Amino acid sequence: MMKKIPWFLRKQIVLFVSFIVIISYSCTKSEGPELSIVTDKEPGAAVLHGLTRLSESLQTKNIRFEKVGSIEEAKGKTIIVAGLDSGEGMASKLLKSGNCIVLQVPEALTIWKSDWQKKPVWVISGFDDRGLMYALLDVA
Repeated sequence: MMKKIPWFLRKQIVLFVSFIVIISYSCTKSEGPELSIVTDKEPGAAVLHGLTRLSESLQTKNIRFEKVGSIEEAKGKTIIVAGLDSGEGMASKLLKSGNCIVLQVPEALTIWKSDWQKKPVWVISGFDDRGLMYALLDVA
């Protein structure tokens, strides 16, 4: 007998599939970067590992992307904002403005879809560096 998939896991799966569809659709056009990645100012070692894996995955799939210092600099059709849920980073600001919370426990993570100036934005966040790394690895 199969067990039901918990609602929060179903939600994460739907968000991930939606992310892949958006990225796949955006790859059909050839001008400029498809994706812009915005991160906190000084990511930790674990976060850098997750960002490296994400970059490698995007390169393998021939998805053009850029890494920028702020969301205002982003030229991609889709934006990924990766950062901790606390502090002054863009991920934290977007999560707070959308009333989206990350559980306040070690390794907690969230992947949340939003928008900014009519562009789709995926906020990839964690309570701590490990949580953020795990979220980045999930997306990669």
